[in-house]
Amino acid sequence: AIKQRMAPSSFLTPIIYPPPHIYHIYPHHIPMTYRHKVAPMAILLPLLFLLSLTAYADGFAFIPNWGTDGLWLSAPSPDSTSQVWFRRQYHFSQRPANAHVIIATTGYAELYVNGRNASRHVLTPYRSNDDGQPISATYDVTRLINSDTVTLAIWYCPTAHSVDRQQIAVAFSGHMPDGTAFSFPSDNTWLCRLAPASLNGHGGETIDGRQNRTTWKYHNGWSPALWTACCATAPNISSTPWRQQCAAYTVNKISSYNYFDLQGDTIVYDFDKGFVGWVRVTFRDAVRGTHVWIGNDEYICNGTTDEQACAKFTLTGNRKVMVHGDRRFRPEHIVNIEAINISIKQLGGWQPFY
Repeated sequence: AIKQRMAPSSFLTPIIYPPPHIYHIYPHHIPMTYRHKVAPMAILLPLLFLLSLTAYADGFAFIPNWGTDGLWLSAPSPDSTSQVWFRRQYHFSQRPANAHVIIATTGYAELYVNGRNASRHVLTPYRSNDDGQPISATYDVTRLINSDTVTLAIWYCPTAHSVDRQQIAVAFSGHMPDGTAFSFPSDNTWLCRLAPASLNGHGGETIDGRQNRTTWKYHNGWSPALWTACCATAPNISSTPWRQQCAAYTVNKISSYNYFDLQGDTIVYDFDKGFVGWVRVTFRDAVRGTHVWIGNDEYICNGTTDEQACAKFTLTGNRKVMVHGDRRFRPEHIVNIEAINISIKQLGGWQPFY
C-alpha cells in the first residue's frame, strides 16, 4: 500500500487535505500531475460538514495548531504511572460572556472549571487503545463561569507504559461582554503537583484518600507551597497525526450487588451480571491509613466518618469482586458497594487516518 503524504497537522488539515474516505477518491488512484485538480472539489463536502457542527461541542475534537506560543506541559519528572494535577487561575475585569477550553493530551485529562466538572463523559478523551498519541477535546465552559475569576484545573493520567513530557496542552479562549476576544494558550505559568493516585501493576489504581482534597480545583483553599512550576516544552506535532474523538465513555448504569460471601476478613461480592467499569465502595469509621484492596484497586483510608473509594482512569471487567485489607480492616467498615457500568457512546462525525 502507498502511504499518503500529509501536511503538518493543524485545525485546517481536514479542510485543505480532506481524508480520502470522505470523497471516495484515493490519492494513489490519481496521477501526481492531476491531484492538485481534485483538491478543490474535495474541499466543499468536509467544509459544509464542519460548518454544520455545533461550535465547540463537547466530544468533537481535533489537535489544533498551537502555533509558537502554546506549550506542552508536564510534571518536572514524568513517569508512566503517576497521575498529575494541573491548575491555572485567570483574572478578568468582569465576567466573560462566553469561554471555551481545548485540551490536547497524550493520556487522559479531566477538566474542572471553578471546581465543577466540565464534561458529561468520563475517562476523557476516548481512546480505542492506550497508544499515547495526542487527542484533543473541546469544552464550552460558559455555564461554569460565574465571576471575573476563572480557575482551570486538570486531573491527568498517563496511558499504560507512557513516559512523555508532552502530557497536556491547553487553549482557553472566549469573548468579553463588549465583544473583545481573549485567548490564552498554555505557558510556563501553569502549576502542577502529583495527584494522590497512580496506576498500579495489576491494571487498576492506587488511591491515597488521606490526600484527596477537593480544594485544589477551586479559587481558594489550596496551598501554593505544595505546587511547583510545570515543565513547559514547545510543540512538536508536525509528524503526529491528529484524530477526532468520535466516541466517549459514559456512565450507563449504577447497580448494587446481588449477594456476598464472607471468608474471614475477605468479602466476595457477586453482582449477578458481568460489567465493565468501576467498583465504588463507601467506608464508615475506617482507621486512617488502612489499606484496602478492591479488585485490582488499592485504597488508603483517610479516617473520616464516610468516605468513598473509586477508580477514575482504568476500566476492568467484573462480576465477582474481592475486597480485603490489612490488619486494621474490618468488613463492617463497608456500608455500601456499587457497580458503575461504563459504556461507549458514539458521537458521530468522521475520523481521518493515515
